[in-house]
Amino acid sequence: MQALSAAGGDAEDTIYKKQAALINKIYKKGVKRLRAESLEDKELTEKAQALADLNLTGQTYAKAYEFDSVEQVQTALQELASDWVTGKCGRHGGNKQRQHHGGPRGCFMITADKTTKIATLWVADTNTEDLPDDMDGAREISEDSDEPEEEESENESTLALLIASAGKTVADIKAMDDAAREAHATKCNADRAIKAAAIQVMALKMRCPETENTKGKRLSWIFKSLE
Repeated sequence: MQALSAAGGDAEDTIYKKQAALINKIYKKGVKRLRAESLEDKELTEKAQALADLNLTGQTYAKAYEFDSVEQVQTALQELASDWVTGKCGRHGGNKQRQHHGGPRGCFMITADKTTKIATLWVADTNTEDLPDDMDGAREISEDSDEPEEEESENESTLALLIASAGKTVADIKAMDDAAREAHATKCNADRAIKAAAIQVMALKMRCPETENTKGKRLSWIFKSLE
């Protein structure tokens, strides 16, 4: 009301708009802080606490085996134990290219090549029990398996420069769930400093499907495919 009074009752006045925007910003920050405090005070369920204790995304992983598909790795993991904290498809927020699994048996990560669909099983260095040698469908990692990783690292470095103006790093995006990645893709799409032509080149390098034919669609696909 003070802002409106200062603007002579004109809601279209620049003074009012600036003051209203400031008040709204302060209000949103307050709501966000209260929600964060509420979550901190809320007692976790037994399962949620067990998942938090695993710290799946904070582990250091090493390659163990390759499989023909993500589904094959999931089945092989499920056969190792019956007391997994995560479900068959892994921790919530994962996808077909990257997912985490954990329980008393240890912490694991599955990644998959976007083109060949070949899946790699990774084990955390904190695991106390080795994987069996006879996991169904498993095969030793080929010597040239690091080449795609070098290309991926180069792509990520280029992408980081392209989207820097939006305020998030590639590492930040990797830590997001699918909904957050989609929201950031929308933000980047609206950022004029992020050029559509550059994103198109990046999408081609990352083998983005031709059906993703706009800046926004390409950004969404790129972010969701980050491992």
